[in-house]
Amino acid sequence: MQYELDAYDHITAVDKDWDVFATVNGAPHLSGGAVVGDSIWTHITGKESQYIHQELFAKARQTQQTVSVPFRCDAPHERRFLCMDITPGPHDHLVIRINIIKLDPRPAVALLSQERPALDEYLKVCSWCKSVQLPDGNWVEVEQAVELLGLFDGPLPRISHGICQGCLHRFSEELGLDLGQ
Repeated sequence: MQYELDAYDHITAVDKDWDVFATVNGAPHLSGGAVVGDSIWTHITGKESQYIHQELFAKARQTQQTVSVPFRCDAPHERRFLCMDITPGPHDHLVIRINIIKLDPRPAVALLSQERPALDEYLKVCSWCKSVQLPDGNWVEVEQAVELLGLFDGPLPRISHGICQGCLHRFSEELGLDLGQ
């Protein structure tokens, strides 16, 4: 999937894979025709995730080199290992390409399904590695969180996004970003 941003971070173009991605992820209302012209910041949730994206975009623009970031975007039936390449263009435009590294099938995890009823409680999931934060502050894989928290003993909580300490450290170290650890 690929999309392009202007110097003000407005979406100027998306490829045909954008619509496929939106549909597969339960958001057909976010087709390319609906998002072109939008600020990317209306579609990236969580202050930490927005901040990291801002820093990554700034780094690509400042260095005039492609910045590559591995991440996960899981679905109920598979772990999706991806890489985001942020390539600078003329006039501070950016081309963002999401490449599939590996798809790892697994038994479906209802926690990640958008069709499930949900409580008003929130469960924090790392926007980058998809680990889940436990009440004690530790982060674990989704399957382990389901077991430890007894998530299928009743209605499931809603999902909120954040960033785990491991990913925060990785971004700070690998990309030379000051993320205020």
